Amino acid sequence: MGKEREKIIERKSNCPFCIPRGHSFLKYYGISQFAASNYIIESGSFFVKPNILPVNDQGSHLLLIPKTHLTSLAQVEDREDEIRSILLRLRYLIGDFAIFEHGSFKEGSNNQSIYHSHAHIIGNIDGYDIIRYFEDVLNGGLNSEEIYPYKIYQGNDDILGFHRNLIGIVGENKDSCSSYLYIQQNNLCMVSFDSDNNMRSQVIQRAMGRFFGQELDWKKIINGSDYEQMMAARRIANLYRLLSFFY
Repeated sequence: MGKEREKIIERKSNCPFCIPRGHSFLKYYGISQFAASNYIIESGSFFVKPNILPVNDQGSHLLLIPKTHLTSLAQVEDREDEIRSILLRLRYLIGDFAIFEHGSFKEGSNNQSIYHSHAHIIGNIDGYDIIRYFEDVLNGGLNSEEIYPYKIYQGNDDILGFHRNLIGIVGENKDSCSSYLYIQQNNLCMVSFDSDNNMRSQVIQRAMGRFFGQELDWKKIINGSDYEQMMAARRIANLYRLLSFFY
């Protein structure tokens, strides 16, 4: 069993999700430098951790990440029940949420910031139509040069069956596209297939930052920007205060 598990979980030494690292700036705001790397939930094949720069003040922006180094969640097989269990737990912790993934079928085509698959779980969306919002986003809402074709599907399952819907929709098109943007709220699914690698990185971060009133670039944290570091630390601290009611 040990050898089988070792074979399944493949890691890359230069990947920040394979080998989580602490962020020293966090300790200056009263939280552990490993707070952004700590696992909120862990299962056999996945872990959930805070996004390094949550898009909302409440900090309810988490990442669902497979332990194996893959470039899209559409490549994950036979884990639907495991993902469903994780999402059920997350709904209990942060309430209703939408799921986003910018996935790729190959590494290094410059359309993603980190080539280790991860889904964004973003809460505090009660009463808002995120699919309708992203219709505007993908029709040039970020800027006039970013217009991406998309399709909207009625999922076979609700948000807890996200992975089943993802596999069913994206899996049918994986031979004709190199990457995709997938969004789901309730049982409505939106997909933009990017066959030419034209989609810019951080579409989710930029769009949802604007949705909540402030667009911030997480890469500025790495470059030492005091403001982005302060906002990240404050929002992650707010998330941990929220979670403290449940643990």
